[in-house]
Amino acid sequence: MCYTASGMKTNGILSFAGILLSSAVFMTAYAADTVYVASTGASAPYNGTSWANAFTNIQDAVDGSASGDLIAIKQGYYSSTNSVPSESMVYLSGKNLDLRGGYEGSGIPGTYTSDPWKTVFDGQDAIRLLRIDGCSSGLVEGIAMTTGRGQRG
Repeated sequence: MCYTASGMKTNGILSFAGILLSSAVFMTAYAADTVYVASTGASAPYNGTSWANAFTNIQDAVDGSASGDLIAIKQGYYSSTNSVPSESMVYLSGKNLDLRGGYEGSGIPGTYTSDPWKTVFDGQDAIRLLRIDGCSSGLVEGIAMTTGRGQRG
């Protein structure tokens, strides 16, 4: 069973505003490494090792991360047009990651602001924003999600 933030029991799949969570339990986990994502201001080689070389695509950062990592996302606007074509803008499968938005984009990892409106995931009414499968821990914080398209099943 899974539980919502309000303590409601679900059948293991929770779908809300384009977000699908299945078999996921959220708790704070220690981040082993920091992987950086910035929609603007980064330059090649785009490997996520610093703000200067940040990934520009969130899914690339997820794919290049290991369980326990923190994905630090610079404040900005992220749309389905700058994501890997799939059913979901961001797909976490079997990796226990922390995704945190609202970073200013400097420092290690730098200043984090708790205002979630500064980092926005926009599905443009065409794609699910976030899908999480087979994760036992992790955190999604400081990210506003809008116009995602939910899918059943």
